[in-house]
Amino acid sequence: MVLISNNGKGKGLNYLEIENLCNSYGIAFNIQNGNHDISNRVLTKNNLISAGLVRYSPVKLYIKWMLDFLLAISMLVVLSPALLVVAILIKLTSTGPIFFKHTRYGFYGKQFELYKFRTMYENAHKDQNKLSHNNIRKDGLFKMKNDPRVTKFGLFLRKTSIDELPSLVNVIRGEIGFIGPRAYSIKLKDYKDCQRRRLSVLPGMTCLTQAYDRNSYSNFIEKDLHYLDSWSPRLDIQIFFKTISTVLHGTGE
Repeated sequence: MVLISNNGKGKGLNYLEIENLCNSYGIAFNIQNGNHDISNRVLTKNNLISAGLVRYSPVKLYIKWMLDFLLAISMLVVLSPALLVVAILIKLTSTGPIFFKHTRYGFYGKQFELYKFRTMYENAHKDQNKLSHNNIRKDGLFKMKNDPRVTKFGLFLRKTSIDELPSLVNVIRGEIGFIGPRAYSIKLKDYKDCQRRRLSVLPGMTCLTQAYDRNSYSNFIEKDLHYLDSWSPRLDIQIFFKTISTVLHGTGE
């Protein structure tokens, strides 16, 4: 970890350059007692780049993690009967495992397995190349409308986001939190230098895009960077309840 203490003699230091260099190597970066201006954001033609110097105190991060941990355990306990019913219905309506595991890259590019309820038929990933011409995303990830690999019950699970509930296990394991940039299968080396900062915090089950613009897949990295620059406990609470509202209104996919 790189720790910089600014006692007033740090004038002339390019904090953003230092931070980006640390992020590119997966090294945590923090500034103590800095008086630098963090209010300015620069919007370029292709990327949202901010001063990037918003830092979260260890105390706040620990409280955030502890609240996520306790909430995840509570939700698993309360929802366990419903989750059991979902698991049985998955087995009754299609062949294959109950859960789907997918490799994702989270905090500073650390690899982990994300858990979800299976919503497609067994070994559906083998048919993805055949459907690549239907991909509506332009960022290297795959997404198509009316994916024929999704089962009828799986479509319901996706629409209600019930398929995401097994990810509570990932929250308990400390691999993700409730709120934060979504963990994708994009490796650290595939990010542009100005985009790697989205991996400098723990990923989340939901984010700004999921809550407010769930069916849009453009500029999600820039939206995540905006979240980092604007982060506060209040914003996390707003995203949490907005996500619930989005799900209840059935505007997800």
